Amino acid sequence: MKYSKLLNLFNSTEKKGLIFLFSFMSLNTLLEIFGLSLIIPIIGLTMGSDTSYTVLIYLKNLLNLKPDEIFIYLVSFFVIFQTLKLLFVIWYNWYENNYLYSFKERISSKILQTYLSQNFSFFFSRNSSKLLRNMTYSVDMCSLFLFQFLKISLDT
Repeated sequence: MKYSKLLNLFNSTEKKGLIFLFSFMSLNTLLEIFGLSLIIPIIGLTMGSDTSYTVLIYLKNLLNLKPDEIFIYLVSFFVIFQTLKLLFVIWYNWYENNYLYSFKERISSKILQTYLSQNFSFFFSRNSSKLLRNMTYSVDMCSLFLFQFLKISLDT
């Protein structure tokens, strides 16, 4: 597949935004993985096996903490981390939707300007529903393809 044809759809500011969007997608994925990995030590401490995790042993020896205190600090860190991650995910979703909608708006406006610059006879020879479909449905499908392409490229 030729990526240069796909990149021709974007202007220079949208290409920079695409790089930021991909970076934020990667960061979001890493935060999700780290957030899930915090659950394992909490479950281990709940079960009473504080000796099986080297990080917990290190914290216990470094800070002279009891297992109950480690559990309280770990749960507090987990809650604070999840709250900060939630705020990032909310901001990331806003940025992503704003980017996609501005992309759709620009493409739709470009198609509309192309149609408006046509001769009057152009509209008699074309079905108006196809023209409207090109400005709405086709643009939506293009932006959906873009979004899914970014998600798939992040997974590989």
